Amino acid sequence: MILGLLFTLVVSGNAQMIPVVNWYHAEEQDWVTIANNAPTQSQLQSWGYTLPTPVYQGSANRRSDMIAIYRWYHPIEKDWVTLPENYATDESLINWGYKDKLFLFYAYPTQRPNTIKVNLWYHPEEKDYVSLPVDYGTEESLIQSGYTKNDKGVFYAFPKR
Repeated sequence: MILGLLFTLVVSGNAQMIPVVNWYHAEEQDWVTIANNAPTQSQLQSWGYTLPTPVYQGSANRRSDMIAIYRWYHPIEKDWVTLPENYATDESLINWGYKDKLFLFYAYPTQRPNTIKVNLWYHPEEKDYVSLPVDYGTEESLIQSGYTKNDKGVFYAFPKR
């Protein structure tokens, strides 16, 4: 069922919406953000990922005021991170040890009607980044779990359906 959501583009107004789902890997204590260009559900499960959680939607089409959202991988930390294109240069991310840049979807850099804020959170002990919408739990619970917010990684996506 989740796999069907991953590859289905939902038409909303003039924008084609891409469902965005987070998957968790307990051994690596890592979340990975998956959009329509994802591995299959069975592949993710065979790699140890569980808990598929729909979190928000991105746009398949870029409007002039949108930015691209990418997923990067850090092989030493075994961590995936979801970042807006204006977070840092590719050269900087590569120098920090990231690789495997993959386009996910388009979003807005600032608030627009019918969008939700997506915050970038970091857990220093688990060395884990996760991008979550403001309607996902509470900031207090994330902070109590050891996460800190990185305001540079904010973007605005569309609510999940």
